[in-house]
Amino acid sequence: PIIGFQGGVGFFVTESFEIAPAVGVKINTEDSDRNSVFADLELNYHWSRAMIGAGIGIWDLTEDESRTGSLLGQFGVHLNEGSSVRITWLNQGRIFFDDFDDISNNYMIWTGLRFQFGLD
Repeated sequence: PIIGFQGGVGFFVTESFEIAPAVGVKINTEDSDRNSVFADLELNYHWSRAMIGAGIGIWDLTEDESRTGSLLGQFGVHLNEGSSVRITWLNQGRIFFDDFDDISNNYMIWTGLRFQFGLD
């Protein structure tokens, strides 16, 4: 099992469409030698109470033997309204490029909270 933390700066091209580059760290809870860094570029569409997005990423930047690209899809539910900090319950899935033809054994799904600051 892994735990991940990610941060970035989202740029709203329109009131609803966001381009969001981000970097993160994945922490392997069983083998700390397999902790690593990843980077994503997301394209997200937001409406009043939810969002949906897709993107590309680079996984395991610090691990030569497992570094690969990934496709990601995500959806989220905005948990609050009218605040300068939006909290979203985000669900994300990835498919990795290194075994693209074996999707049944080549994916990752995770969920968590996304905090977006400065939305006023």
